[in-house]
Amino acid sequence: MEFNHLLIKAEHEVWPPERALIDHGSSPTSQSSPVRVHVDFICHRTHRWINRPSDGGHSQLVRERRYQTVRISACIDAHKFKSYPESHPIIARMLTDLRIVSDFHDPIINDVFQSGRRVLNWVSNMGRTIIPLRVQIEVLLEHVRDERALMRRAMRLSAMERESENYGMVRASEEAIRGLNRKIMEIEGESCRICLDDFALGTKVTCLPCSHVFHEDCITTWLEKSHRCPICRFEMLTSA
Repeated sequence: MEFNHLLIKAEHEVWPPERALIDHGSSPTSQSSPVRVHVDFICHRTHRWINRPSDGGHSQLVRERRYQTVRISACIDAHKFKSYPESHPIIARMLTDLRIVSDFHDPIINDVFQSGRRVLNWVSNMGRTIIPLRVQIEVLLEHVRDERALMRRAMRLSAMERESENYGMVRASEEAIRGLNRKIMEIEGESCRICLDDFALGTKVTCLPCSHVFHEDCITTWLEKSHRCPICRFEMLTSA
């Protein structure tokens, strides 16, 4: 099954963990001791494979896989949180190491920067040399099989094939054309992919072995020039 689109979504949350990191020396720090923010990144990545049917119905979840959690951390000097341009490249590098798409960097970096500035000013953190901060990122990658897009692509390829004189086009056999099944349309919303007109209820249509349906005149004319389905390129029998 061919999946022709990739959609990436990312959500994040930044917060100081309930249990703060404890310095080796828990006594208040002297003024000469550097204060740092320990930023702990936790990244969860989930892949979903989704099929979007050509009839416009609900998307179908084909498969889902949650990958192993990735975790990295670093201690950033407190003075870096006084200037956004100074903290930005440090946090951006961590996000790159986590393979977070750059489109999502700025909102995450901004929240980490603002949260870092905020916790550094908390009275409860006065005297600590290490201030903990946790960042959780949920990345969702949706691999989408869009049947309509695949059909449009197949139709473009078929049109190119039809327009090319030396492409080796072969008509379907008379027997194959005569043997096609016919049926009466009992539902609305479908259309002939050759003339693009909608099928009215009660319309008599012709079905190819691949299940795609067309007006009889449309598909007969098509098969007299090419033995391939104009949508999925299923090959009909030829007289050759």
